[in-house]
Amino acid sequence: MANDLNRMPIGANYMQYPSSPEISERLFTLCFTHFWGSLKRIFLLILALVAVKSFYTHLPVLPMFLHLPIGIMITLVVIFILVMALYRVDSYWRGESLTWQETWEKTLSHILKIYWLCLLITLGLILIYLAGKWLILSFLGMSGQSVGIAAIIFVGIPFIIVLIYLYLAIPLLALTEMSVVQALHDSMVYNQQRLLFAIFFYVEIVIVLVASATFPRHAQWLLSHYLMEVNDLVVFSLLLPFIMNQILLVINDRLLVDKMQEY
Repeated sequence: MANDLNRMPIGANYMQYPSSPEISERLFTLCFTHFWGSLKRIFLLILALVAVKSFYTHLPVLPMFLHLPIGIMITLVVIFILVMALYRVDSYWRGESLTWQETWEKTLSHILKIYWLCLLITLGLILIYLAGKWLILSFLGMSGQSVGIAAIIFVGIPFIIVLIYLYLAIPLLALTEMSVVQALHDSMVYNQQRLLFAIFFYVEIVIVLVASATFPRHAQWLLSHYLMEVNDLVVFSLLLPFIMNQILLVINDRLLVDKMQEY
């Protein structure tokens, strides 16, 4: 834990990070007041996300054996860009000037274990889905409308719980020298203390996904008028800096608490 604390921006005057634990209201305020500074650090990466999404959206209809690997590659690229954005915003809070080359190299040095963690979480969600499906259809023998209600209880709610408690694992893995297991454990501990932030985080993610999705009626209108990329740019620019600020402040706040408990 001591090495993790040394990597986080605690206690230096030039840093934007709080030097002592803060109440939730103060952390939310900091997310807003430092929105512009964070946006400037990641705007080019937001443009990259818009370009990647546009590429995937305008792909022609392909066979599944081609569509699936392309989708996986796009997902890996998006994760890479988001990790780069996390480092860029972290450098803003530190009061440091992180070059693009340094951002790239830093991301490369951590990305494999981040991909490994993403794979573990994905496999865990698949296991929950399969277990829930077996429980509902085979063990309980449900059918009809009751299947939908049971799916919410045995699949939907476990999905939400897992995602809420593990959303800090990837940032912790990127920002510290924790192992994958330690990052998963600490993510659950941190979110137990800041559950409101975790819930708010997923509300933001749902807003991003719905606002940038291509299947709703408004999205079809945007696509037909060649405005989907403009919509994505606005949505990502408004929400991603705030989400990054929120993640970093929660982690910093918890590490400050850990540091105080050591003395």
